[in-house]
Amino acid sequence: MTSPMTPQLRGPDDLAECIPYELGYQPENSIVLAGIAADGRMQGIIRVSLTDFSEAKHAATAALTAITEIYAGQRAKLPHLVIAIYRDTHANADRSTVVDGLARIAESLIEAAIEASIEVLEAIFVVDGRWSSFDCTKPACCPPEGRPVRGMDNPGPIGTALIAAGRTVASSRSVLEAKIRPAADADTESFDAALSSAAANPLPKRARYDLLRECLADAASGGSPSDEQAALLLIALEDREFRDLAMTYSEAAERPAAGHLWQGLAARIGARRRYLAAAPLTLLSWNCWLDKSATMAVVALREAQDVRPGYRLADLLNHLFITDVNPAGTQDELRRVRAEYEFEQIVDGHGQANG
Repeated sequence: MTSPMTPQLRGPDDLAECIPYELGYQPENSIVLAGIAADGRMQGIIRVSLTDFSEAKHAATAALTAITEIYAGQRAKLPHLVIAIYRDTHANADRSTVVDGLARIAESLIEAAIEASIEVLEAIFVVDGRWSSFDCTKPACCPPEGRPVRGMDNPGPIGTALIAAGRTVASSRSVLEAKIRPAADADTESFDAALSSAAANPLPKRARYDLLRECLADAASGGSPSDEQAALLLIALEDREFRDLAMTYSEAAERPAAGHLWQGLAARIGARRRYLAAAPLTLLSWNCWLDKSATMAVVALREAQDVRPGYRLADLLNHLFITDVNPAGTQDELRRVRAEYEFEQIVDGHGQANG
């Protein structure tokens, strides 16, 4: 996924600094693969966990397959590739031994990339916050102890540009995921009953529209929908036309309330009906993307794709994000959709009043 204001990378130091901003969090025990466009900008990024380093080869293959499929799905060839492998030992292991193990992972990845006719521009290892290059053995450039990765407290030109653009880095992915994962009190019998009732008795078109506006107005003042309202709204969002209407509430002044509502709905749904979270998660992702909160946009979109693989709106947004298309055209189309819908409601309202 390419994010707004992605700068040009000039070398491994920039790569090590840029990756956490692109992901939105500090990766831990991970393989990260990123496409690099002809102008040196990052375009598309994939992270896979390496909690069990005995499964490293499988994880590496999965990561390469995943990023290749992203581009194949957009009928585009994967540009040059860079590799970053992260290992957190908390200073409990000899760095050279750790790096030797990571080098074997990098070698298998590079071999697989060559077989797929993909050029690897750079491979780096980040061990306990210090990076070193796979190809460089010169102590003056890549000392045995590695070089510290520049962070938000000591940014280089890359970090300075990204911070100025409003980008931030969370301490870990789990910090972001906690905001959209099911809350501790999700999956209650009362809410499950409300969802069953809402599915059996869905709201008519006008009532859904009124409920959405009411919930957005409450969210603007920090409120949250009741169980009944949340259930009715989640079932309504299963209708593509209504979901698309909900997507139109993404003007700058509306985003705080919309983001609060979508995030809250996603956290209300427990494991039993987690698939229903795909709609609010995708709407949250779109909202965050427009607000240049690429960090949360990525996490929310990935969660939507995880809870409902093949969810079409999530896949369409993934394409939009990767290709870095200017969203202005999409927003104009959404404004047209909303204007037509609101006009239709006015006409229907007059018809009912005159009847």
